[in-house]
Amino acid sequence: MTSYLTRRVIFLAVCLSIVFVPTIHRFAARAQDEKSARVAPQDRIITPAGKFILDASNGMPAIAPLTMNFVRTPDSDGPDGKGRYLIAVNSGWGIQQTSRSRGNQTLSIIDLNKTPDPLVVQNVWFPAPQSANFGLAFDQAPQPDGRYRLFVSGGFENKIWMLSYDPKAGQPISPKNVPDKPLDAPFIDVASIGFPASPNYNNNVSPVYPTGIALSPDGNTLYTANNLGDTLAVINDVKASKTVAAISLVRPRSSQFVYPYDVKLLTKSGSAAKIYVSLWGDGSIAVVNPQLKNRVTYIPVDRHPTLMIFI
Repeated sequence: MTSYLTRRVIFLAVCLSIVFVPTIHRFAARAQDEKSARVAPQDRIITPAGKFILDASNGMPAIAPLTMNFVRTPDSDGPDGKGRYLIAVNSGWGIQQTSRSRGNQTLSIIDLNKTPDPLVVQNVWFPAPQSANFGLAFDQAPQPDGRYRLFVSGGFENKIWMLSYDPKAGQPISPKNVPDKPLDAPFIDVASIGFPASPNYNNNVSPVYPTGIALSPDGNTLYTANNLGDTLAVINDVKASKTVAAISLVRPRSSQFVYPYDVKLLTKSGSAAKIYVSLWGDGSIAVVNPQLKNRVTYIPVDRHPTLMIFI
């Protein structure tokens, strides 16, 4: 008679064979699938979820360090009757071309009309200390020459970059530049609304750090969420004098930093009726009411709100 211990060993062996044999087959099938799914550039695995967008400049998968925002261009030349290009704002450490080069934050310009797949047709480079930090806004009305104005928040240098978008150009954003070459473009300086600069903090650069931006429907007032300044900047007469004012977003009788992040406008009759600013450090959305002398109220939300959308 087979002993109890022997029967237990046989039973466990049968169970293990039932578990492991199909598992081995699954691993083998998965390995075969992955082998057949390899793509030549960098020998990376493509999953059924999608595939890499390539960069036209080198034929390799596009490199986008810490993409923080996507914005569609305002034309109607795209495959669905909307904008032809999707712009990725890459706000991370940046791309280094060599071991000695500076980190380059970038805008990746993705042409949605390219076949068989969308393609990065241009990169705009922001070598440190230049920055492209999350915020990007288009003027929705074209200029007389058919081009559109484009504004990009400049982060560390306290700039709002003013670029140009030509929907008919092969590389639609100007001015153009190459890696490690500073972008030579006009900008709006918002440093004056920050705290006094200190050599012991932020390399003696005033701590304003614009992030999210929004443009009024008439294209003449720009709003910026200033992440280190705890303010909302209001830039009036963008087309001419570009006067800058600030609205404090710190709660009354509080010294807590609120770290503003994104800005959205609720418009009425062509102007901002209410301005919403996500406060990353306060767990709330600030609501600025221009009709009531820019009175600020707060909507509690969960921790660290960032991007906002209207639905």
